[in-house]
Amino acid sequence: MAVARSKVEPPADTPLKQLAVDILRTRSELKPSVDIVMNSALSEDDKIVAMELFQAALADPWDPMRDPRRAITAAAALSAEG
Repeated sequence: MAVARSKVEPPADTPLKQLAVDILRTRSELKPSVDIVMNSALSEDDKIVAMELFQAALADPWDPMRDPRRAITAAAALSAEG
């Protein structure tokens, strides 16, 4: 008899982790892109901005923020502006 396996998700205990889980729940193929943002040198708050830019861009195939590196650069620029 086969044993049913339950899907285990990482705890979403921070807003950044929650954003990552929300994206990966529906688009698991984007894990490498999510990892790029998560592992960037940005502060936690700036990573949230980058992840939000990336997530919003998923609805538009021509949005340049679909590239996580561009979302990181944009978040860093917004942070530098103050």
